[in-house]
Amino acid sequence: MSEINFDCANCGQNLDAPEHMAGLAILCPACKNEIKIPLPPPPKDQEMEDGLKGKTVRIDLPPDFEVPEPKRRIITIKRPD
Repeated sequence: MSEINFDCANCGQNLDAPEHMAGLAILCPACKNEIKIPLPPPPKDQEMEDGLKGKTVRIDLPPDFEVPEPKRRIITIKRPD
């Protein structure tokens, strides 16, 4: 089972906790302050690992795909008299 690595928000002590304890409140062993074990980080996206982050990717859309026109808005600005 993997562990969550985090720091105590009060004293900065580096801590590890099993993933099944995510979201639980514990006492920091260093400062005895109550802290919440954070949720585990989301799994890394395969594209991120491949170095595609920030790069332009072409997506082929069907020929009948249409982008709807934005709705017009009328804005009235009232000046103070």
